[in-house]
Amino acid sequence: MNKIIFDKHLDNNGPLLISGPLVLPKKKEKEQAPYMGMITIPPHNFPEQFSNFCFNSILNKDQSIRAMQEIRKECNDVLLKDIYNPNITKSMRVNEFRQIQKSSTSQISYYLKETWVNKIKEIIKLNFAEEAGAAYGNFARPWYSLNETSKESYEMSKLKKFLTQTKFVMEDTLYYMTKASVKRFVQAICDFVPINVAVDDSFTVCNTFYTEKEIKEMGAPKEKLPLFHIDLTVGEDKKPQYSNPPQDVVQLILSIFDAGIKSLQEISQVEQKLLQHLFKSNEKQYLKATFRPDYRPEEPDPENKKELPDENTWVFDEYDKLRDIITKIIDPLESYCSTYVGF
Repeated sequence: MNKIIFDKHLDNNGPLLISGPLVLPKKKEKEQAPYMGMITIPPHNFPEQFSNFCFNSILNKDQSIRAMQEIRKECNDVLLKDIYNPNITKSMRVNEFRQIQKSSTSQISYYLKETWVNKIKEIIKLNFAEEAGAAYGNFARPWYSLNETSKESYEMSKLKKFLTQTKFVMEDTLYYMTKASVKRFVQAICDFVPINVAVDDSFTVCNTFYTEKEIKEMGAPKEKLPLFHIDLTVGEDKKPQYSNPPQDVVQLILSIFDAGIKSLQEISQVEQKLLQHLFKSNEKQYLKATFRPDYRPEEPDPENKKELPDENTWVFDEYDKLRDIITKIIDPLESYCSTYVGF
């Protein structure tokens, strides 16, 4: 439609349409319309090719399609969950904050390791139940038999392909849920940290949370609540001190970050739980999960196309960002505490 309008104005106005010189490509000649509205396909052996497709595909049966649809629905539900609790609407004690985050981490860990894995296991068992009871012989050997006793036959079956695909879908879900949840937590904590603090005396402290550009875009600065409620007390040495030292608060937040990442480790693979008679080894198989490297991984050599970037680099970057920002609270808190030394 846009091209039709453009061509119409170009034909009517010509060079007056555009002030500058414009060179258009040569118009293509209209091709002759085909007599029949069908695409010509070269001669081929359709039954043989269709048979090969069905032999190699896992999406040629209603059971597998329906099972994967239900599995993806469960995985989509996991994508909406959070490892931490980023919805902080009030000031709280440090211990209360620790308990809230610990509870949230424990709940998601239990859900993923027990409820999520077992739900997917039951989906596969329910959809492939008729395959498990199918008779062997007369070319009716089931490809998705859950009662297969031969490890060699299982490795070549479509059930193996289906469970491998299920593992990849679950690992992708775990990765994207972790990444989104970590970023929300880091952003939620960083929003409580002012970009600048001016401590004049014990009664005058100015916290700046927004730049002038951000205030202009918002129309007016939003009121900020403090994240923690910390008492200023007198220690045994008769000097002012906080009920929770600033360094301990920083370490607490960083430890919560690490605890959330570690809580998603050791999530069992559905394959081993579903086919225990084929996996008699005591060594458990787990889904690949995100972890925080101790050091930032090196960037891959751009000249080496086979070298891939480390998929956990973003975790280190988020941890480093969180650590740098919350460490800025230590100096202003110590400066404010020092204003009471004279008393």
